[in-house]
Amino acid sequence: MELTAAFQVFEAGGIWSKPMYITDVEDAFGQLIVHYRPERKAVLSEETAFLVQTLLRTVVDRGTGAALRSTYNFRLPAAGKTGTTNDFTDAWFVGFTPHLVAGVWVGLDDPSNRLGRGLQGARVALPIWARFITAACDTMHYPDADFEMPATVLAKNICVETGKLATPGCPAVRLEYFNRKFPLPEMCPRHSGDLYPDQRPNLY
Repeated sequence: MELTAAFQVFEAGGIWSKPMYITDVEDAFGQLIVHYRPERKAVLSEETAFLVQTLLRTVVDRGTGAALRSTYNFRLPAAGKTGTTNDFTDAWFVGFTPHLVAGVWVGLDDPSNRLGRGLQGARVALPIWARFITAACDTMHYPDADFEMPATVLAKNICVETGKLATPGCPAVRLEYFNRKFPLPEMCPRHSGDLYPDQRPNLY
């Protein structure tokens, strides 16, 4: 529960919310008796939360959680992380979409017992999470919305070879995100060419 709540921070722009089991109490006639509000507090900057979120998105797009796409055909925006403890004692996957966060743990009450060699998070916990998140999103009819990027974050093309800001001459580029508070990398020194239009005005 604590781990799932921690991952929720990355989706919520740095705001932690205390998990709650009961939100409303009603009488026999459906009249609201009491409504509980979750305890919330800022624990990360909005920029840091989003940058970690982008890293976690690569896990499900092309990392250890890629089966979410290739095997279970889940196409909505998602992020998450697989995990496996020593000697395959525990396996987990915690992930989130723009609307929902969920965690799955697979293990045994007696930690001296093992799941078995090779039974890591991607193999035993991710399949459960994939089926749950698919059913939940279908049932709740969540809109096909992407994660919202803060205005204080910049998206820039980076040269794959040098790790510097890409020019049109760079043969391969990837999109990276940067906090506006800090200087950007220098322009790629290896590949000549004009700057991209969005990189001409400023580098901060």
